[in-house]
Amino acid sequence: MLDLFRKRGLSSAIYGTIIVATITVFVIQFRPDAGQRTAPLKVTCAATVKGFCIDPRTYHAAYRLLIPRDSEGNLMMARAKSMGLPKIAIDGLIERELLVSEAERIGLKVTEDELNDSIYSGYILVSIPSENPSLAYQMRIGDGRLYAGFRDPKTKQFEIKIYERSVRAIVGLSPTDFRDEQFRELLAAKMRESIRLPVRVGESEGLDTYLLEKSQATIEYVTVSKEFAARYLVTALAPELAEWQKVAENQAKIDALFKARKEDDLPKLGHYRQIFVKSNASSPNSNDMARRALAQLNWAAQRIRAGELFASVARDLSEDVRSVSKGGDLGDKVDGFPAPVKQAVIELRAGEMVPGIVKSSLGYHLVMKDDPSKSGEVEASLKRAMPSAAYVMAKSGDAAKAFAERIGSLVKGGKSAADAVGDALGALDAKKVVVSPLKVIAGAEGDASPLTDLELSTAPMIVSARNDIDAPKEQSSAPFSQGNAPIDDLTGESQKMLQTFAFSAAAGALMPAPLAAVDGFVVVRLIDAKKATREEFAKERDPYLETLLAAKRAETLALEVIRLRETAKDEIKVDESVLEEPGKKAVEPSQDDGQEE
Repeated sequence: MLDLFRKRGLSSAIYGTIIVATITVFVIQFRPDAGQRTAPLKVTCAATVKGFCIDPRTYHAAYRLLIPRDSEGNLMMARAKSMGLPKIAIDGLIERELLVSEAERIGLKVTEDELNDSIYSGYILVSIPSENPSLAYQMRIGDGRLYAGFRDPKTKQFEIKIYERSVRAIVGLSPTDFRDEQFRELLAAKMRESIRLPVRVGESEGLDTYLLEKSQATIEYVTVSKEFAARYLVTALAPELAEWQKVAENQAKIDALFKARKEDDLPKLGHYRQIFVKSNASSPNSNDMARRALAQLNWAAQRIRAGELFASVARDLSEDVRSVSKGGDLGDKVDGFPAPVKQAVIELRAGEMVPGIVKSSLGYHLVMKDDPSKSGEVEASLKRAMPSAAYVMAKSGDAAKAFAERIGSLVKGGKSAADAVGDALGALDAKKVVVSPLKVIAGAEGDASPLTDLELSTAPMIVSARNDIDAPKEQSSAPFSQGNAPIDDLTGESQKMLQTFAFSAAAGALMPAPLAAVDGFVVVRLIDAKKATREEFAKERDPYLETLLAAKRAETLALEVIRLRETAKDEIKVDESVLEEPGKKAVEPSQDDGQEE
């Protein structure tokens, strides 16, 4: 023990005072049964893990350590809540107890000297869930330690009174309870290290991973969606539809579609429906976005006036992800509507549509109010429309593939992707529609931009495949490495095919056939590919292997913690009512600068 004090650099003048305090705090308070707390009857536990009671004070101490502070030391409670710190704190403690249990099972121990060393160093250990390896680094607690100092600001030496005062101020625990908690944190830290330490990364593994990760490719691609195909590429002509409908399997598709649509599309008392197309006044191409949005909504209004159901047109054209699958149904509560929409619908009667396009800061809205008295008419109309709707859905995939193949053949013939798309869309110009614009209504909303000349225009608008919401367009990916997906909605098999092509084909090569996506087909051309080399690996070898080893060790720990949680899931109970916020003000531990010597 004397050696421990001497190596900490304590002078003989203050030795006597500190040794007395140390005997009291670090010896008498070091209880052989530390960490053996179980959940007694009638005692609230923030959580229990394999019979061990995590005291609410322990939870509040851990939570308090994690809460960010402003420049004056105030706890930033709102930010803590938005970061999900209550769950992070309790999950960290649950992980700690699982690791402590495992450490005890294999015979790992923490000695009194190790615990003293940890406290003398001025750090407070706190457990952060290992299942998300980046979380601790995002919170700037990379090694699970927070520096408190416990040192005299003048001598820079450990001071027992500062230690006691700091512990109470920082975590709200007595020195005895704090010591018990740090014992368990230190044992859990030892267990983490015993899991990570055996992990190794060999030279060949490092090289293989480097070549895989550092090789990069860039592609150009065009997506043809089934929605676009259904709108412009499939026509349900009477003879073909009649033959298709004779097949029992196809009739079953019609019946199933009618059943699903009926539930969503029949009018409901007091409900509102909308067709929404987004726009962004701050975007560099805001006028183009506004032109497209207004054209689409005027086309929607024209289709509804021609007899199509509002719900069917909403399902086809609306960009409101919350309501589009329900035929634009917004429910009967207007509180969540943007202010201009709320203002525009307030006087609507059942069955009426707002006499114009409503503009909000989000985009443009076409809104109507359901009329339940028309349920019979809506159901009959829906039933008449279902054979054609089911036929178009069934044929849209083949049509999208054929259109993608057309674009691909034009690219193969020497055209750029942009020109190929333009030529392919040009063939559909015969299907363009001229619509008369509705007036644009803007209500009181502070962040809505002023109406533009375009929106005030009364000139007829043209709706065509070229300005359709889902019109194919050329796109370029960011550079991507092997194993990463540059296109999100490809099927699993298509992703594999793309990876093989991107890192084996020559620059400028076109994939032989369009790739299947979840909702269409994609034409892909390789712009460039750069393959990493052994020589590059040799130059970056040491830091790369260190980084790879750290990542692999973090992953190994995360997987082991997941295994421990799964194994003990029936022995983990959390009392959500206990997970409350601690006090609002943080008291600084000392006037130390918070830096290591």
